Amino acid sequence: MVFANSKKYFKNYKTILLMLAMPIAVASLVCFLDNNSQKDSYVKVAIINLDRGKYGNELIKALGVNDVFENKEKAILQLKEENYAAVYEIPKGFSEDVGKEIKPIINSYKIEKGNKTEVFEISLEKCINKILQTNILKKNHIIRNEKELNNNIFNVDYVYSKGTFDKSNSFPVITIVFLMFISSSGYSADLLNLRKSRILERLTSTSNRGYAIVGSIYTSMFIVQVSLYLLSSLIIQIVFKYEFYDFKIMLLNIVFMSFISISTAILCVRIFKEAAISSFVISLIGMLMFFIYAFDEISPKENYILIILKKFTPFYWIADSIQKSVIFPNALILILMALVLITAGSIRYSNFAKEE
Repeated sequence: MVFANSKKYFKNYKTILLMLAMPIAVASLVCFLDNNSQKDSYVKVAIINLDRGKYGNELIKALGVNDVFENKEKAILQLKEENYAAVYEIPKGFSEDVGKEIKPIINSYKIEKGNKTEVFEISLEKCINKILQTNILKKNHIIRNEKELNNNIFNVDYVYSKGTFDKSNSFPVITIVFLMFISSSGYSADLLNLRKSRILERLTSTSNRGYAIVGSIYTSMFIVQVSLYLLSSLIIQIVFKYEFYDFKIMLLNIVFMSFISISTAILCVRIFKEAAISSFVISLIGMLMFFIYAFDEISPKENYILIILKKFTPFYWIADSIQKSVIFPNALILILMALVLITAGSIRYSNFAKEE
């Protein structure tokens, strides 16, 4: 029964469009806008270059910063006069540290007006990592130049420290799990339409038990949803060169979100009799949770009410898991959310199938 139900969903072009094409389109758009708008969205910054080696100039060129000082006092004076939102100092031993395969530390000086420099700092971090990575690979004769690095002709395993990922890295994944939640509205509509067409009632006359029928339907939903969204994530990673950093953690979060989204669909099926109403409520809940999470993330001021509210959404725990590269306690909290929803939405199959 699981295979038959899964086959039915895979043959439905609407399912493929919603769960495969839509995440690819939306997430790739997010990646594209992020990559092409970073430099335009920088606040005005300057660089103090105290380095005398080649890597300091290479970093400045990669960042595309035009305002470069060799005198620290002059740069700080310009900062105090509020000509810049921030000034970043490339230390004297920057090239030396890169040559020793040590990640250099960049000092920053900012005015206290809440100017956002996150976008620039994300780019700064990426450029430093790329310079360091290229140098290490060239010294070990893995590549001959940076062009080979850009062409992805080899595989490199990255080791990241917990708690070091920037928030923008998790946003395409959050977009994917948001679409997962919204797509569960199709499942609720499908269940209600099966009941309306008397298909579920006819299944009660077969030798299959009620829990086996319900279990096969839910399992097929889970298999199809996880498979299609995992495939869309792989396509985004391969085609659009988006780095998910720890793909195993992302996969686990897709699994957990599938549990939650299907559990929500089951709960709405129990409460609402009409497919359109059920789908609308699921979409509304998804958008509301996403708004609470996203608004708090982009808000320049801390809102303690939103901070508390977003912890009741799965988006917060999934983003936290990705940003910190951790599984626990996030996984436990997401599983508990799913269990609460599926318990609240549990149905007696025979009664549900015969309801008008």
